[in-house]
Amino acid sequence: MVQMAAAAPDSSASSAAADPSADELLGNSAFYLEADTMIRDDQAHTWTARGSVEARYNGRTLRAHEVIYNALTGVSVARGNVQIVKADGTTEYAQVMTLDKGFHEGVAVAFSAHMQGNDTVAAA
Repeated sequence: MVQMAAAAPDSSASSAAADPSADELLGNSAFYLEADTMIRDDQAHTWTARGSVEARYNGRTLRAHEVIYNALTGVSVARGNVQIVKADGTTEYAQVMTLDKGFHEGVAVAFSAHMQGNDTVAAA
């Protein structure tokens, strides 16, 4: 298993916190990535994470079988049982998702979402 985390120091962190969650430790400016294997291609400016991929950024958790991140564009392509869990608890699912840098906007294939109020939407 490969784990990577990048974080800026958080001066607002309190040492009095008893048991902070992983998201609290990451803060708003950190990125966490975990996968079975990681491939960095300096020529193509891409990072490929494969096998049980989990990425966390800005309160969102992305899970997939494979995630390819383009360092030049900031775009990520996630493939294989893709799942995005947002901070409010809503969850989006797809077989393939192409996402912007903040995991806020993108395009999905075989998309569905479980939203607050127990509503579900789906599209091919």
